Amino acid sequence: MRLSPPPQTALFTLAGCKSTGEDITHQQPTTATLAIISQGTLTTGTLIGAVDVTVNLPSGVTVQTTPDSVNPSILVMNTGVVLASGVTATINTYLTGAYTAATATEPGKVIVKLLNANGVGTGEFVTVNCDVATGVFPTAVDFNLTDFKAWDTNGAEIIPRLTAGFTADIR
Repeated sequence: MRLSPPPQTALFTLAGCKSTGEDITHQQPTTATLAIISQGTLTTGTLIGAVDVTVNLPSGVTVQTTPDSVNPSILVMNTGVVLASGVTATINTYLTGAYTAATATEPGKVIVKLLNANGVGTGEFVTVNCDVATGVFPTAVDFNLTDFKAWDTNGAEIIPRLTAGFTADIR
């Protein structure tokens, strides 16, 4: 029988980490909130104008969706699932997210695309709110980020200088 780890907040970079496999008894978590972060050094005068990143969800973790009214096989994320936060919280930011449910061979995914013509610095830029199924006890290391790309306000890709990370608050 697998027992649950404690609620936690942890910072992970795109490279990720491995779980220790430690089993500790705790209450069933119902939510996981991920704060996605851009990390690194921007050259003087450079700001981030756009970011793409994919959040891969562990088994049993989903986001709230509603079937599309035109094509019910497409799941539309509910309001409040993906939110501008941190450096983009008070700035006019265009943010969109797309959800793909898990299959037998692929994890569930939230694809985030953010645009900001004014530009922002590094730091937390988006929050993804997830639901945890009964009987599932995810830890922060069960989540991971892929396909991170960032561009400056002129459209030039600025990736080798930046990476993506996240904090996970699982309750």
